[in-house]
Amino acid sequence: MIKLIIFDLSGVCFSEEEVPFVRQFAKEHKLSDNDFYRAYEELIYKAEVDEMTGSDVWKQLLKKYKIKENQEKIIQKMMDQKEEYPEILNIAKALRKHYKTAYFTNYNREYWTILSKKVDLSPYFDYGVVSYQIKSRKPSPKGFHHLLKKFNVKPQEAIFTDDSAKRLANAAAMGIHTIHFKNKGQFVNELKKVGVEIPPLKFKSNPYMFSRMNNKELLKEIKWKPFYRQAGEGKFINLMLPLKSIYTMKEVYGINFPWCIGMVKDGSGEWWWDKNGMKEVGHWFLEQQQKDTTFIAKIEKKWQHAKQDVEKCITKIKNNKYKDPRAAFKELTTKAENAWKHVIFIDAFDINSEEIIEKEAGKDAAALTVPFELSYTQRQELSLLKIALALKQGKNIQKQLKAHAEAFYWYKNSYAFVKKLDEKYFLDEAKKIAKKSVKEMQEEMNSITEGMKNRQSECEKLIASLPKRAQNITYFFRKLSDLRDQRKATHVELIVWMKLLLERITSIPEKLTQLMVYDEIKHINDPGFMKKIKERENGVLSGVTARQGFFLMTGKEAENVADLFNHTQKAEQITGRIAYAGNARGIAKVVNTARDFGKLKQGEILIAPMTRPDYLPLMKKCAAIVTDEGGITSHAAIVARELKKPCIIGTHNATKVLKDGDMVEVDATKGIVRKK
Repeated sequence: MIKLIIFDLSGVCFSEEEVPFVRQFAKEHKLSDNDFYRAYEELIYKAEVDEMTGSDVWKQLLKKYKIKENQEKIIQKMMDQKEEYPEILNIAKALRKHYKTAYFTNYNREYWTILSKKVDLSPYFDYGVVSYQIKSRKPSPKGFHHLLKKFNVKPQEAIFTDDSAKRLANAAAMGIHTIHFKNKGQFVNELKKVGVEIPPLKFKSNPYMFSRMNNKELLKEIKWKPFYRQAGEGKFINLMLPLKSIYTMKEVYGINFPWCIGMVKDGSGEWWWDKNGMKEVGHWFLEQQQKDTTFIAKIEKKWQHAKQDVEKCITKIKNNKYKDPRAAFKELTTKAENAWKHVIFIDAFDINSEEIIEKEAGKDAAALTVPFELSYTQRQELSLLKIALALKQGKNIQKQLKAHAEAFYWYKNSYAFVKKLDEKYFLDEAKKIAKKSVKEMQEEMNSITEGMKNRQSECEKLIASLPKRAQNITYFFRKLSDLRDQRKATHVELIVWMKLLLERITSIPEKLTQLMVYDEIKHINDPGFMKKIKERENGVLSGVTARQGFFLMTGKEAENVADLFNHTQKAEQITGRIAYAGNARGIAKVVNTARDFGKLKQGEILIAPMTRPDYLPLMKKCAAIVTDEGGITSHAAIVARELKKPCIIGTHNATKVLKDGDMVEVDATKGIVRKK
């Protein structure tokens, strides 16, 4: 019978701050991160058994590597990055009702003093051991003997969990049950296997808000940290599934992004990601792929299962299998949230995918990452061309048209635009296409099918000449291109049904329901809740942090946070990453929303935060494409390669710096946009 549960802290109850911080510190000072970390590790081990202080560790390192910085400030900066994992701490708190809980962690006296001031551990643990206190580090048995004696339990009556398998060995040899911690779900399941039941978790929170974080707490967490910006049209409710999955992906992979924050106002949004966190998440996924070449295929399989669950739910809604639209809405959004958390990690590679591929393969990243499948916009276009050709030839198209409408009724949707297209819409589109000659339509179909085959063939020839490691990396990124497209297709279909269900549930105007978070549906008839919703009409800031989870802010609090990110550096020259090489010169047109579509003329330069399927007509007639965001798997990059249009992505600030009418030169051989 289990009586005592012992937790490691860093990597289980808190983020692991030391390794990434020390390695990043080395890189910033142009040192070998491996050599520097080994030197740090040798010294910190001594500090963790109280043979020296944390300040002495850094003092020696700074002297050895001739770096002029203050060691106290370095330590404080590192410890500021330590973040709590509330879900695990709350499990420890719940377990205290029926078991004794303790922690055993490796820390030096100075680091521990800072941490203990930052976080009160008394609500979660009955007792704890820190290595410097007993002058012995994990995995030494000394700390375990100390805890067993303290609680008067036998080894077989205790459990120890740690995120490092190496640190479990001595505990297991003593007869203590061990759990190699990976994520919350896995941890709970492992506890159940040894007969530990977790009481229901109770969280005290405002019923209308997901976190009580205020802007001062948030600013402290994010200030001065580098960020990556995304922007575009979007209704608040449609953006919440991907946003919340940034936090819940930890349930699947055991890691998540440190923070992502967005401001939505007047139907448009800006999102800011922790740039270093994106790199760390991307690095972790690449490491897994390098260890196991089937890793991305396993992710794809899990995603397909989750996607099928969403599709089954949509089919049930179509066939009126739900008596209560609220139940349908809840099941649909629950299934969708589960699907998103498998694939949100793809965004981590928006900032450096080209550099990774070109470093590994030494060749053009775009040429090496042709998707395995046609995109959903290509499949729709091909299908509609076939219908138009049959119409031109006088054939009966009724069955084709019905099947097409059932398959693609959602394809024009975006985070901002949601409409269920019908057969009449597609018939009108087919009639427009049928005005072309048979030869023109056949050439367009051939361009889609044979064009893709040719690009894939050229891609595979290049890949075949690469070392095995590089082949594995390019395979990983090609799969990401397909997964990103499938992710978007699933989302823009399911939001059709979210909208239709909301119309059945309530008569509240869409301008208010679109300001909800999907799981706030239970409050929709509460007058107090509607007051909260109306506060969001002037803008709502939302986000997730690994420490606090999901939160919302409105009013001055929200504006103060958004202002932190809105100081764009003005520049005559804009730089980004090359999606398709080439050069173009022309008049810039900034297209932020669908309302701007009409202003772009043939041969002008398209400047956009990002592109979506409804941008396709503009992309066909522009001379070049420049976006604020995106990586090689983004819509803009993929379409630019199909159209063979010069394209620069990930500039961060093109829509902020350029104005309609600016004469610009797009040098997509160097990744530079110049105002002329």
